[in-house]
Amino acid sequence: MKNKIILMLMSFSLAVQAYGQDVLSGIVVDNLGKPVASAKVSLENSVAFTLTDEDGMFSITAPKGAGLFIETPTNDAKSIVVGDEKKIKVVMDYASKSVSVNPLIAGQTNEEATSAVATVDSEELMKSSALSIRNALFGKVLGLTALQGSGSTWEEKAALSIRGLQSLSGSGILVLVDGFERPIDDLTTEEVESVSILKDAAAVALYGHKGINGAILVKTKRGMYDAMNIDISYDHGFSKAVRLPKFVNAYTYAQAMNEAYRNDGKGVRYSQYELDAFRSGDLPYLYPDVDWMDETIGDMGHSNIYNISFQGGGKKMRYYTMLNLESSSGFFKNTDTNEGYSNQNEYSRGNIRANLDITISKTTNLQVNLLGILTEYNHSQPNKIMDNLYTLPAAAYPIKTEDGIWGGDLTWPGINPVANLQAKGYDRSHARTLMADMTLRQELDFITKGLGASLRLGYDNATTYWEVRSKSYKYASDVLNFENGLPANITRIGGGQDNEL
Repeated sequence: MKNKIILMLMSFSLAVQAYGQDVLSGIVVDNLGKPVASAKVSLENSVAFTLTDEDGMFSITAPKGAGLFIETPTNDAKSIVVGDEKKIKVVMDYASKSVSVNPLIAGQTNEEATSAVATVDSEELMKSSALSIRNALFGKVLGLTALQGSGSTWEEKAALSIRGLQSLSGSGILVLVDGFERPIDDLTTEEVESVSILKDAAAVALYGHKGINGAILVKTKRGMYDAMNIDISYDHGFSKAVRLPKFVNAYTYAQAMNEAYRNDGKGVRYSQYELDAFRSGDLPYLYPDVDWMDETIGDMGHSNIYNISFQGGGKKMRYYTMLNLESSSGFFKNTDTNEGYSNQNEYSRGNIRANLDITISKTTNLQVNLLGILTEYNHSQPNKIMDNLYTLPAAAYPIKTEDGIWGGDLTWPGINPVANLQAKGYDRSHARTLMADMTLRQELDFITKGLGASLRLGYDNATTYWEVRSKSYKYASDVLNFENGLPANITRIGGGQDNEL
């Protein structure tokens, strides 16, 4: 009889408790008013939680005065207190953006942060068609400076600095990708969720001397609760050199050389006969006028980006996988004249990423990140075409002699830009990179609330090897000799030799 009374009292108590709680429904939207799917809505101080559907809708049993914690797939977070309303609208505005300065612990929001941190999300980065994240960050963050070099090769990355040069030892910025120190150039814009720039001493205090010039924290994309998104994209870009230098023609160059010789008290370099020949163009093989820039540089460069990604998961495991292929070619003309290879500046890269989040128990979570990269870069020999263009005057020698030998002489030996693109060998680099890391997090609230422990392991392996195929060519030029001020005979000057790969 006593057992029955006890069971009845327990049932009555549970019924009263359930009756005293209300079912709260609502919608989660971003700062543009768009629904946020797969956001986690949890009851604070409880293990109860629910997920928003594709329309951002949710419902949860929550009494008045209870606290709700909303966390989006992009790690934005917001806490609210339940009032009298039965239906609410939660806006994940700028204040709820995650600005964590420590990847090992839960992040702060803009509303809570006191340090100087600026964050760029994937939506802003994806507006740029740049192949490099360095270039995609240009103009996106106040205080971050990105200075591009000549752009003649892909090795020349934009130099980044935060609020100028911070130390006499250099301007190197600490870059952390998901908490591990790794190069930012190994990432594509498609796999990045957000980039945070730490700009002041309070923000980088955790990193000590390494953070003296500021720090960049990169978060890659992760899976979502009870969802599956497939994203396929293709990007084709055109690049054009908007300001190429204009060099003087052969006649102007010859006049300038004569003026320089006179200023040095050496008479003149070119006679009037030669000046007239440069101006008329009647003797192109003896007195050439070659626009080397126009003969070498084309109108357009092209780039292609192919991307496919899968993002989703359930309550126990969430995933983000991506395959990204990039290719780009340079501006040089007529680089496919050799059978079996090209002397064009060409770049290609393939990124394969897999990010997993596994909920082992209510207090134990495992995070695994894998990234594989295959890179290939091809350029002509020697890789100094732009240097040749600035060195070689229009009057030096023709592209080819009258009998078809590549132009060249002993003053500017072996720097015929057209010949170096069409008759030389090539250098090709092959790079293979694997980056893997694992993070195991254990909550220790049973000891004291908020206490936790993390175990992190990382493994990086990178190798690069070069394929060098050398080839040379024979060059020559013809010089008109004078006797008593009149043309007499022609002397051929030459060097080099034809040599196949």
